[in-house]
Amino acid sequence: MGSPEPSHRSRSRRGWNVLTLLLCVATVIAAIQMVSRLEVPSSKVGDQLAQTSSPSVSKRGASSLGLDHGGERGVRQSLKQLEIDQLALSAATHKILAGVYVTNNYDLNLSIPAYSSSGQIWLIWEEPLQLYMQARNLEIANIVTALNLLDQPQQDVLKKLTEAPVRLGPTRYMQRFSYQGQFKIDRADLRRYPFNSLSLPLVLEARDPRGELNYSSLRLIPDTGGSGLGQFKAIIGWINEGWSVAEFRHAYTSGLGDLSRATSTYSQIAFESLYRTSTWASLWSMFQPLAVVMTMVILIPKLEPQVWDVRIGTPVTILLTLVFLQQSYKSSLPTLPYLTFIDKVYAYSFTVTLLTFALSIWMLRRTNQAHLIQRPEQRAAALHQLEMIDNLFAPLVMVSAVFATALAWTLS
Repeated sequence: MGSPEPSHRSRSRRGWNVLTLLLCVATVIAAIQMVSRLEVPSSKVGDQLAQTSSPSVSKRGASSLGLDHGGERGVRQSLKQLEIDQLALSAATHKILAGVYVTNNYDLNLSIPAYSSSGQIWLIWEEPLQLYMQARNLEIANIVTALNLLDQPQQDVLKKLTEAPVRLGPTRYMQRFSYQGQFKIDRADLRRYPFNSLSLPLVLEARDPRGELNYSSLRLIPDTGGSGLGQFKAIIGWINEGWSVAEFRHAYTSGLGDLSRATSTYSQIAFESLYRTSTWASLWSMFQPLAVVMTMVILIPKLEPQVWDVRIGTPVTILLTLVFLQQSYKSSLPTLPYLTFIDKVYAYSFTVTLLTFALSIWMLRRTNQAHLIQRPEQRAAALHQLEMIDNLFAPLVMVSAVFATALAWTLS
């Protein structure tokens, strides 16, 4: 005797299931379109920064996993542009040799993002600039500013080690400062969090109190030989990879009060302490708990068909666990306008867990229907087909996890 024809109730339920699935797909498409319309891209209008032809140095270790400390600072100029800039450097009226020695980096706060630092800064200049300052009753601290300093006034952060500049021969002068303050991090790119690198910059820029010390008149030259990192450079949870220092041309998209010009350009030096997270520590602290939870997910279909309450209830518990794990790492991050690498991995994990829950419900119904088949050989074939689906689930999830992780890394 053959298996019974599907009842009217079964056909009606199948139709409602198809309709529900189509509505879910339509809702997701509509949500994506709405979010795409609401999402506003970051404005590209702003100051421009370009590395100059002045001497620069980068003392760093090999960056692992393709991490680049937040991307390139400034745009790279062509060889022709560098040749033109070299001529402009030679023709500049005044030059200041600027050195930075960082003794201590501490109190890293990614929610701002900012960090605190202390150390020494020294500035060396020639007689013409000294005469210029004397004629206008200026000091060297009036024409060089710590651009990314936060909260505190510069006079409270930069402390002169000598009251007057020290003569270095008949035509050269030097002023040394100690500093201690909080500085803004301008390139905190966390797209590949928790595997990310970070640059902690200390930026010095020419200040123009009289409108006479723009980029063509005053250039800051990095002291590549004397600058460096000191004894207390370590920050807990981060690995120091070295440091770099270079001069940049900072072009403001404003005349800064000068109505005769639309832009203002000044010389800038950026000393950067370079750090990255530990790859192994990140794996163990961030991904080991997730790996354990997802292993439980792919083992759910291995449970016996008789324990359907466990097969259906476990994905719900795991979803709550994933929410808890996600919130635990997000609490240490600022609100970001993009998804990090670990965000994308968790999005995949949520999707797989939800599919596991749906598969468990579907398998329950199909198993009950298979047991209603009266012919033993057809019933056995139907149950064997369901068992094959259970057996294929884990390998498919593992293969898709590899591709999803690689895609998430590439897109981060």
